[in-house]
Amino acid sequence: LLAFVALYPIVMAGVWVSGGVVFRILEEERDPTEPDGGWPGVTILVPAYNEERVIDVNVRAARAVEYPDLEILVLDDGSTAAAEGDARVEVLRDPVNRGKAERLNLGFGRARNELVVVTDADTHLHPLAIKLLVSRIVGSTRIAAVAGAPHVTNRRNLLAALQSLEAASIIGLTRRTQALGGRTAIVAGVLGIFRRQPVREVGGYDGRMATEDIDLTWRLLIAGWLTSYEPNALVGMQVPSTLSSLWLQRRRWARGQGEVLHEHVGTILGRYSWRSWSVALGAVLSLAWVVGLVLALIAATI
Repeated sequence: LLAFVALYPIVMAGVWVSGGVVFRILEEERDPTEPDGGWPGVTILVPAYNEERVIDVNVRAARAVEYPDLEILVLDDGSTAAAEGDARVEVLRDPVNRGKAERLNLGFGRARNELVVVTDADTHLHPLAIKLLVSRIVGSTRIAAVAGAPHVTNRRNLLAALQSLEAASIIGLTRRTQALGGRTAIVAGVLGIFRRQPVREVGGYDGRMATEDIDLTWRLLIAGWLTSYEPNALVGMQVPSTLSSLWLQRRRWARGQGEVLHEHVGTILGRYSWRSWSVALGAVLSLAWVVGLVLALIAATI
């Protein structure tokens, strides 16, 4: 038990760093490549509930994106002022709060484009983010989703600065390595691009899940689609700056990962694809390490 607790982080760090280097050499491009036939239309979905404080920044950043054919759908509470008469922006309101998953499913139903970008209301897109995501997803017709790269903007204390390092190093290296096999395990809601039809075919987002984005990613993988990662498609976001808010976030993430494992691990391990197994195995080993760490600490105090 002690050997596993001690060695697992070291071994996995070596795997992620090695995978990150290989991705950098073989896959990473800093300039978006225009597809044959020109840039396809893209719809941006912004789910918002009680986000009046931040939605203006989000919409203005989306409108400033360098992309020729863009539709922006603000789902539920949106700021019409931020649109400033821009015909590309539409606010879809619902008097009943049906939850983020249902609002996103509505957006996928209403989107006029096959490529759909999902981003959170309290974020802001880099001007080149959409082109980079599109360039990555059109590289293969088998890719159903591509994750973008979060960039922490509120690095005002040590806790936020540590999360900035986590996003740039641990999360970035993990997703680079997973993308080499076309099995990026999480296309997070902070920024991701999807093919509309595959998402609708697997049932869209499931509001019963604490982390509906992880669940959707796994269902796309189970259905035979690939997922990828674009490290240069940046989106500015704010992270929890207090221990209490960080605890609530990580508890929700842990609960969501547990729900997804309970729901899908049997299906994935029952398939004859080692690449799909790696997604489930990584999640199971991470959970086992947490349990092992707790048991080791308890044993050390006895």
